[in-house]
Amino acid sequence: MIKTALVIGHNARSQVAVRVTDRRIEYNWNGVLADAIRECAPDQYVVIRRAPGTGEIGRAYREVNASGAKVA
Repeated sequence: MIKTALVIGHNARSQVAVRVTDRRIEYNWNGVLADAIRECAPDQYVVIRRAPGTGEIGRAYREVNASGAKVA
């Protein structure tokens, strides 16, 4: 079994797109989806949420590397 990191795009400060029909924010929707996927196989998936700030993408992928995930 390959461990997979689910990296949530964007961050809590920069949540980006908002769905017109119900005003749901993309960042929130992606997080709920990633958590639901992880619940199906907790040993196979790790959820990484980017923290806002300079270097956030680099920090997120260092966290991916530290998690032991083979793909992200």
